[in-house]
Amino acid sequence: MAERPKLTARQVQDLRALAECSPISFTTWGGEALTRLPRGLTTTRLWRLADKGVAGVKRLNHLRERWAVTEAGRQYLASLENSDG
Repeated sequence: MAERPKLTARQVQDLRALAECSPISFTTWGGEALTRLPRGLTTTRLWRLADKGVAGVKRLNHLRERWAVTEAGRQYLASLENSDG
């Protein structure tokens, strides 16, 4: 079994925000989103979640990206819900 990633409280909040609207597609230019992202999310925060393996990105073309929570991210959120009671 893979080791559970260590996420900060902010990263957990970002992961939950992404999970609410996953998958999300948006236009980027120079690494910055040109279209509106959910409140509090930035492309930098999304890339940090991807580095942890709980979010993934698919480049649709040179300007469009589609972000989604990975299976590891869904398991992480499920484990948090189970531990909360």
